[in-house]
Amino acid sequence: MQVNLQKGARLNSKFSRSMIHLLMSIGNKPMICCLNPSCPQENPSWSEDMNYCTSCGQPLVLLLDRYQPIGRMSADESTVAYFGRDREGLVHNDCIIRQLPIHDPNVRELVELEVKRLQELSRENSQLCEVFNYHIDDKYFYLIQSFIEGQNLEKYLEHHGVFSEEEVISFLTSLLPVFQSIHDNNIIHRDLRLENIIRRNDGELVLTNFAVTRQSTENIFQLDTGTPGYAAFELKEESISTPASDLFSLGAACFHLLTGKHPQIAFGYFGYDWTSKWRDYLNQSSQGETSSIISDNLGMIIDKLLQKNERDRYRSVRDVSKDLRLVDRQNTRQEIMQDLSQHFAVGSTTRKVPSKVSINRIMNSNDSPSSDPNTPPVDLHNSPIKLLQESLDELPHKRMLAIAGISLLGSLAATLIIFPIIQGQYRAVNGSTSLDINSDPTDLNISVDRQNDPNRSTIESFDEAIERNPRDANNYFERGNARAHSNDKRGAILDYTKSIALDPKESEVYSRRGNAHSAIGNKKAAIEDYTQVIKLEPARVDGYFHRAIDRSNIGDKKGALEDYNQVIKLEPNRADAYFDRGNTRAALGDKKGAIEDLTKSIQYKPNRAATYKSRGNARDAMGDKQGAAADYLRAAKLSKK
Repeated sequence: MQVNLQKGARLNSKFSRSMIHLLMSIGNKPMICCLNPSCPQENPSWSEDMNYCTSCGQPLVLLLDRYQPIGRMSADESTVAYFGRDREGLVHNDCIIRQLPIHDPNVRELVELEVKRLQELSRENSQLCEVFNYHIDDKYFYLIQSFIEGQNLEKYLEHHGVFSEEEVISFLTSLLPVFQSIHDNNIIHRDLRLENIIRRNDGELVLTNFAVTRQSTENIFQLDTGTPGYAAFELKEESISTPASDLFSLGAACFHLLTGKHPQIAFGYFGYDWTSKWRDYLNQSSQGETSSIISDNLGMIIDKLLQKNERDRYRSVRDVSKDLRLVDRQNTRQEIMQDLSQHFAVGSTTRKVPSKVSINRIMNSNDSPSSDPNTPPVDLHNSPIKLLQESLDELPHKRMLAIAGISLLGSLAATLIIFPIIQGQYRAVNGSTSLDINSDPTDLNISVDRQNDPNRSTIESFDEAIERNPRDANNYFERGNARAHSNDKRGAILDYTKSIALDPKESEVYSRRGNAHSAIGNKKAAIEDYTQVIKLEPARVDGYFHRAIDRSNIGDKKGALEDYNQVIKLEPNRADAYFDRGNTRAALGDKKGAIEDLTKSIQYKPNRAATYKSRGNARDAMGDKQGAAADYLRAAKLSKK
């Protein structure tokens, strides 16, 4: 697909609604755009009464006899975007038509399934660009989406300047729930960058331009895998994408917002080593201004998002959200403590009253005992705190009232700030057990008892247990098992990974994660997990057996044979091991050895039709037609049973 990238970029930067309406009617005639991405015309839009493009000769068409392409908006190596109109639309009839090449003609069903899922999600979530429809022809897939009034974040950054820490936290807080939604539905964006995030005119961020919608690790479209600098290593180098791949891109977006520099610049200098050097760019920006200074807490989150190795990265959006909430709370506490320290400073001639924002945060902090959503908010307009602020600004004879108010404020701050800190330290030393104050209903012992409640699902029960005790590896392991049983293999993998991070020496967790990896088609990851099982327990038979199966599946027959040898050494009476080793030997050309193994398998399990059929094939290849016929006959009789 040959596209003039400079031309596409120029079109994208100039395109506006006024230009759109100009293109829609030139000489009072409705326009239609040529859909040939290689058309030599810069923006091949012609009068609607024409049947063919005069530049390339391609027919001018309405998609689905409804959607009219009007003008080319942008183009890159994998996608061309056109502004369009829904001729049957009643009110909001403007749309965007994205054109992607198809390299595999056998993808229609997968595409339709995936796009329908995205279509449903986009209708429920205002932060996803709505998918109206789609169309597939012999060469291209067309995704028809809503036109969003606003500015992409890359353009917004150019005018706004680099983001502060608070703005980056707000950016993450806004987008993380959107990614949670798509990842929960087995959709991966694969091309997250500032250009693909639209800031709507009302300030809401909208996620657009999914590079490839996928429901498994297998590619539907063989497109360019992400943007250099933004694309995770496994995506760019191995064409493998997981939810963690999107999280890497989210970290790259944070870097872009904080420094004003495109991650591709850093990638061009250092390759993927840029992810360990990103802080070097915080003292400079593309606009020549000083970049944002950020806290160590936010820096550590970005560090973890930008890990080159997928396994060192955050595994799920929930994990990022949890750390982000902690950063926000810590920043709030620091701000409040600074206010209080200035206010109560010894020898201070001017006493600073904590700001309304700080007080509000104290009163509504999620860390405070009064954070119950059923508790009514504090009315600062008529509170003692408000009276205190007024008293400091009024006549000297009210200073006694102010001093009394300061004492009250100090007590309040001690209760709301110091108590949660002490409680947190207590939990760190004593595990998950809650301080027994008024029979706290969030105590872990109660939440564990709720797991026996038949009205709650197993997964929800473990969600609750994990919320109360996020350091318990077994809770993640058990929730992973529950997710695996409900066929949520990806969710299971995320939980097993968290369990391993907390307790890396439990072989069963690697084994279960290997099974889940294998089930979704990621055989290499499964083999690595089974290898770890064997390292931890060298005599564990299922580690060798499962690794042998997946080695065989990826074509490593010799490696599989070695593993089957080990299985049989540990369990010499195992019929399925002889059966699989026999088939592996046959694939390697050792027909005689195959017959021996298959005969041994029949000895231990005499009524399996597949074994007779495989031995019949091996005998036939060896020229033993009579023996082959007898095996085939026996296989046929057993199959009927």
